[in-house]
Amino acid sequence: MKALSGVDLNAVLFYFSIIELVVAVLTAVLNMYFTVRISQLSTISPNLRTIMTIQTIVASVLPFLHFTATQMPETLYSFENGNYITGTVFYAVMICNQIIVVLFEGKYLLIALERCVAYNARKDYETRGSQLAYKLMGITLFITIPALVLKWTIIWQIFEGAPIDLRLRKTFVLDTYFNGLLPNYVAVLAFVVGAVACFLWLNNKVCNHHAYESSLSERYEIRQTKAVLHYVRSLIISFLILTFICGLGVVSMLYGKHVSHMDDDCVEFKIIYTFLYICLSIYNFTSMLFMISAFPRLQNVIFKDFPFLYGRPSVINSPMKRDHVATSQTYFQQLKDAWDIK
Repeated sequence: MKALSGVDLNAVLFYFSIIELVVAVLTAVLNMYFTVRISQLSTISPNLRTIMTIQTIVASVLPFLHFTATQMPETLYSFENGNYITGTVFYAVMICNQIIVVLFEGKYLLIALERCVAYNARKDYETRGSQLAYKLMGITLFITIPALVLKWTIIWQIFEGAPIDLRLRKTFVLDTYFNGLLPNYVAVLAFVVGAVACFLWLNNKVCNHHAYESSLSERYEIRQTKAVLHYVRSLIISFLILTFICGLGVVSMLYGKHVSHMDDDCVEFKIIYTFLYICLSIYNFTSMLFMISAFPRLQNVIFKDFPFLYGRPSVINSPMKRDHVATSQTYFQQLKDAWDIK
């Protein structure tokens, strides 16, 4: 992978960085609006609502952290230049960034586990509050932080004898050491495999469930689970496209590193990373649109806030609307039968 002759790669990186910032700002504003609306929607299970809210915030923050890491002049946080306060703050933020990245990577596994618990405890799950969501994320952090400390220790030892600034940057700034990203790719693969297994189990259980055997509380959780399954199925194409693009980026960097012998800090790698973060912001916004489509009540709230959108075809014609109507009809029929018995 060689630089194109006559192309100013630094200028390309500059324009890509501007695009990244603009897309990140627009996506963050919209995601924050959706987050507020989701947090206020009582028809979504508290645990599911909490996970979605936190994941939306995490997805909105990541591009800004990447922009800060790539655009902040190294002299401002250089320990060699005596900038100990700004340096400590910068690397503390970068450590938080790596922890947040792992939380984001485990998004679908967290949702899948929450729905598995919701299905198994569907009789009284809606009364349990949001403790499960915090417990799942706490367990994720409990496993993640020691693993990250181990990774940082290994990288720190690899660069033994290097200048302190280089050693700190390679250890704690995520995109400055390509080999340091490999554990993240392994974690993503493990999270995705786990999430797929959970969703397949859930889909099998929900498809074989008989509505007439359930109480109102059970049907509520089953309806929520169907909405999540519909949301995940809708995202498959977008997720595969993002995975394909990330795969191309990884292959390009592997070629550049091991064949063209490029440095981890070269402009070409920075351009690839920036492009991937732009794609990530677009994917995050797309996933939010699919979430709106999967949950009719959330869609109704959006239409109330933006009436001019009402009447236009939605992003996806969600079958959950039909399921919601059928469930409501069953509910009122049960009430009528109960009254007739009395």
